[in-house]
Amino acid sequence: MPSLRRLSGQFGGFLAVGAVNTILSLLLYEALILVMPYWLAYTLGFAAGIAFALFANAALVFVRPVTVVIAVAYVLFYLVSYAAGLGIVVLLVEVLRVPAGLAPLGAVAVMTPINFIGNRLLLG
Repeated sequence: MPSLRRLSGQFGGFLAVGAVNTILSLLLYEALILVMPYWLAYTLGFAAGIAFALFANAALVFVRPVTVVIAVAYVLFYLVSYAAGLGIVVLLVEVLRVPAGLAPLGAVAVMTPINFIGNRLLLG
């Protein structure tokens, strides 16, 4: 069982990588919604974020090499995360009438703790 100090350090690193990833992904999303539907922009931004997060979390947070098995498991985990996040975005935009430019923030708020657990299981 990892110590609380180690776990909190990993969570802090995960949040830092996630903050950079979120900023980059949201910038990409905001640029893409100018030329395509919000759901496609979200998908492309999310895919770019998966690649960044895999290598940044492996190298900087969990200090573990990325193998093919880990990369495949990571992508599969994030496909489920993507579906949940997209569901949240669609709910916010279509049902709650949140502006499309703000809706991904709701997905980030809900999915961050879930994604940390997945990262910890896969890379920790």
